[in-house]
Amino acid sequence: MSYALSIRVNSRSVILAGDGRATPTWNDIYENCKDTLSTCYVLKAGHHGHECSFHEDAVKLMNPVVIVLSNSEDENKAHGAEKQYKRVCPDALICKTWEGTVVVKIPFDTNQQIQVSRA
Repeated sequence: MSYALSIRVNSRSVILAGDGRATPTWNDIYENCKDTLSTCYVLKAGHHGHECSFHEDAVKLMNPVVIVLSNSEDENKAHGAEKQYKRVCPDALICKTWEGTVVVKIPFDTNQQIQVSRA
């Protein structure tokens, strides 16, 4: 099994998903960590955004505002779950690291919006 980290800034969290696959890792996380997942604002997609770690129920529950895919453009075309993320979270901003470094700023004040830029 791999790991996933949740970093909370007040009521918003960032989920840094490791390299765990949908089965068994994300099945386990989904069944045991629903409260944590439901406050997700930023998701660094599991296994660099590959299909093998896409867990539809978990992604629906998270419903992130920002999704970061960290594989290469070629890997995304061959194994990526970008289409699945777009289908499940049509309003999310999907950032791809092959297009440049992604910087996400989460203000401590929950009334302020999350800022996303490229460096």
